[in-house]
Amino acid sequence: MSGEIVSQMWSVDAFTAESIDGFRKVGKITEGYQILADPGTAKLAISELAALPAMGAKHAANDDIRLRNRDFVRISPIHWQAIMTYQGEYPAIDGKPKVKWSNAESDEPIDVDYLGNPIMTVNGEPIDGVTRKINDLVATVERNYRSINLVTTHVYLDSVNSDTFMGFAPGVAKLTAFDATQAWDANDDGYWQVTARIMFRYPYNTTAAKAWYARIRHEGYIEKLGGKLVHAVDAFGQNVTRPVLLKVDGTRETNPASAYWHEWQRYGTAAYSGLGLFA
Repeated sequence: MSGEIVSQMWSVDAFTAESIDGFRKVGKITEGYQILADPGTAKLAISELAALPAMGAKHAANDDIRLRNRDFVRISPIHWQAIMTYQGEYPAIDGKPKVKWSNAESDEPIDVDYLGNPIMTVNGEPIDGVTRKINDLVATVERNYRSINLVTTHVYLDSVNSDTFMGFAPGVAKLTAFDATQAWDANDDGYWQVTARIMFRYPYNTTAAKAWYARIRHEGYIEKLGGKLVHAVDAFGQNVTRPVLLKVDGTRETNPASAYWHEWQRYGTAAYSGLGLFA
């Protein structure tokens, strides 16, 4: 026999797929080749035949699955069998995100009860320190990326959404936690395992746009009286020892049910669609 004849053996074709975490998948493809060669052909020459796929070659079915093992068995003096095993993680990078929803409680100050009645003593004085638990929704998103931009991520960690994000109105969402771990896939390619935590603040007694604003009841020891700023006094003409309620213009508010709350913007805004979690 002059030269070698290589042909694929369809009888040994096989494919398996498994996933340990339901997120990443590992595929394994087995293919066989039949080789007819002269009896004196060296083993190394058989393994280096150009007609056979080289170690590390990508499989035509998926670029993430590559040749990891080449097994040669001599059947007869002129007959060889080669088993090629491809293996790889797919989709290794930029696959669909994995989203988990949970809730987080926070204590927020209130001055009225559930029915809207002011919280005060029988003498009409506001009672401080009353809070209620507010439940915010939290989305934990996991996704793999070939590369990440930490500078951009830093901006999002100090901002709230300026666009509608995951169905929530602008101002409600905030990236509160970010974790990126460098890893290597089955193809020895580096990538990043990213986990992002987004909290959706319930806009209690405010608008969605101001959900993350600081909110403090407007009160103090100084009031505006006759166009001048003076120390607030009690019914006996003595300087008050506790702050009095103030209207938006700085004059005293005597009705606890009409207490005014100041709101201050604490964070900038950014388009959360640019985070790339779902792109």
